[in-house]
Amino acid sequence: EPLAVHLLVRDCPQLIRSQRAVLGEKPFAPENLREVLRTFTGRAYRRPATSEELDRLMAVAAKRMHDGRSPRDGLKDALKAALSSPPPS
Repeated sequence: EPLAVHLLVRDCPQLIRSQRAVLGEKPFAPENLREVLRTFTGRAYRRPATSEELDRLMAVAAKRMHDGRSPRDGLKDALKAALSSPPPS
C-alpha cells in the first residue's frame, strides 16, 4: 500500500466511511455504476428511483466518461446531479 494511501486512511477515516456509505464494501467497479446510483438515489430521494431517473443519471456519467473523465469521476458527477436536481416529491 503506498504511503500516501496509508496516511490518508489513518488520518481521514471519515473519508473512507463516507466512501463506503456510497459505494458499499466492495471497491468501485464501472460495471456496478447503475447499482451504486440505484442504492444512493433510494436513500437520497427516500424512495426507489424510477428507471427514467436512473437513465438520466447514467447519461450524466456516460457523457463525462465519453469526454475522457474516469468512471469514478463520471459517478461523482452523477451523484452531484442526483443531489442538485432531485425529482419532485
